Amino acid sequence: MPKKGAPTTTATTQLVEQGVPYALHKYQKTDTVHFYGREIADSLGIDPARVFETLITLVDGEAICVVVPTSSMLNVAALAAAIGASAGEISGVEKAEKISGFEVTAISPLGQRKQLTTIVDISALGFPTVYISAGLRGYAVELSPDDLVRMTEARTAPISWT
Repeated sequence: MPKKGAPTTTATTQLVEQGVPYALHKYQKTDTVHFYGREIADSLGIDPARVFETLITLVDGEAICVVVPTSSMLNVAALAAAIGASAGEISGVEKAEKISGFEVTAISPLGQRKQLTTIVDISALGFPTVYISAGLRGYAVELSPDDLVRMTEARTAPISWT
C-alpha cells in the first residue's frame, strides 16, 4: 500500500480501490527514455526479467495493450497469432500517449483512460512479483502477476523474444 507522501497516479488509485497489495518503488531516472527497464532493475537491484514495460500496439487496427519484459522484445507476429489477428505493429508515441493517458516510458497497464484488450507475456507468471510502471516516470509498482492479469482482464501468451 502507498506510503505517506508517495505520489498518486491513476494506476495506484486503481490498486487502492481494488484492495490489491503492492509496493511503490522510486528508481533513479536519467534523461534517456531508452532502456528505462534497465534503469529500474539497476536502481532497485532486481533481475531485469522481472521488469515489464507496457506498449500500445495496433493489431488489425485495434488498440491492444501488451506487457512484456524489458529484457526482451515484443514479437509482433506472436502477438497477432495469440489473438487470432493477421498483423500488428507498435503504435507511435503520440498515439500511445493519447490512447493510454500516460507519457511514453510511464505507460502503465493499470489506470488507463479506457480498458484495452491486454496481453501479458507468459513469463510474468514465473515470478512471485513483477514490476510495472506506476504511471509516473521514476516510479514502479511491484505486484503479483496474478493480480496484474486479473486487474487488466488480460490473457497470457508467449509474445516476447530475447
